[in-house]
Parts: sequence; C-alpha cells; structure tokens
Amino acid sequence: MRMTVVLIALALAAPAAAQDQPTDVSPVTVMPAGDPPKLTASFPAEGAEVTAGLLALKLTFDQPMDPKGWRLADVDANAPLECLGAPRLLRDEKSFVVLCRTLPGKRYAVALNAPAAAPPTPDTTAFANLGGRSALPATLAFGTKPRGEDPVRTLKAAMTAAGLSDIDSPVVDTPSIKVGVLPR
Repeated sequence: MRMTVVLIALALAAPAAAQDQPTDVSPVTVMPAGDPPKLTASFPAEGAEVTAGLLALKLTFDQPMDPKGWRLADVDANAPLECLGAPRLLRDEKSFVVLCRTLPGKRYAVALNAPAAAPPTPDTTAFANLGGRSALPATLAFGTKPRGEDPVRTLKAAMTAAGLSDIDSPVVDTPSIKVGVLPR
C-alpha cells in the first residue's frame, strides 16, 4: 500500500514539473466577427478627372487588411488600366497602392472583389481584413484630362498627386513583377 501511495505521489508531481517548462505558442490574430471591410477612399476619387500618365492608384479600406489579398479587374475592355505588379499595403495597414499608366481623354473603371473581377489565383485572394473576411465589392470609375496638359512622367509626381510620402512607394523590388493590363 505504501508503494501505491508513493507511485500516486510521483504521478501527481510529474504534471506539475512539466507545467514549469515554457511552451512555445505561435502568434495568432483573432478578429471579432463584424462588418466586412469596405472601400472608404481612393485616389483618384470616384468620378474624378486626373492628369494622364503615371498614376499611383490608392485604395483605402476601413479596417486593417491582409497584405497578400487583392483582386482588381477592368470593367471596360476599351479602356484597360495598365498596372505594375500587385498592389502594396502601406504602413497604415488599410491602404493599398499600385503604379499604373493612363492615357489622355479616357474613362477608366476598375472592380474590386466584384464577381466580374479576376478570380483569385494560388498566389492571391480577394481584398480581405486580417481575419480573412473579404471586402465588399466596389467599383472605382475615373477619367483623365484630354491631351494638351503635360502627362505625369515621374514616380515622385505620381506619388505627390496621390498624397503619398517617400516611404509609401507603390514599387516594391521583386523579381516576380509583371506589367500588363488588369484582367477583365
């Protein structure tokens, strides 16, 4: 009986010793259920007319966003918006920016997370918050001024027009950058 008491005492002491050891736990982001993210601001603004040339397209949402998630597509194939690579999430964690080229006297319209937007690829998902909740679909339409005005020719001028600072560059050094027309 005495041996049984000793074994029980040792068995009870083992978990206590194990609890004293540190346990590695990976970081977890927990997002409460709530409204899906929505587009709250953009450059150019909805319906605005901007100078043609280089354009720092800026999209701002109302919640912190996943840096890997984005889905943009042209609404009108007659005025494709040519963009460089994928949108980059800025340090405010709510705004994406991507460098595009526009032509004078054109109307552009891009869809964000819309069913008509390009489907997600293995490398991307839709615009979504940190909890993985997709942003509401939106469309941004804007135009460019007709010929006659000097086009925006430098990255600095495009960033200034969009209200971006030097650390908010839409260009990220990456070997996988592709230049092309947004999908329809």
